[in-house]
Amino acid sequence: ASPIKRTIECSLEDLYNGITKKMKITKTLMDASGKEVPAEKILTINVAKGWKEGTKITFEREGDERPGEEPADIIFVLKEKPH
Repeated sequence: ASPIKRTIECSLEDLYNGITKKMKITKTLMDASGKEVPAEKILTINVAKGWKEGTKITFEREGDERPGEEPADIIFVLKEKPH
């Protein structure tokens, strides 16, 4: 499946000093009987000191599950808030 892209807005101070952000996602999982079940998960993103706008953080196989397909990757892209 194609990757899912989301942006994370960070202030200039957050990019300079580094920060830990938590993002709550909702995804669809398949249970043993093949039914789709919604699930929530919290992903922790550690923004390191000095990262710049446009830096990508990838969580592999954290997207929705579909029969016969691997779950998609979720890619977070840093965006600087106006200062």
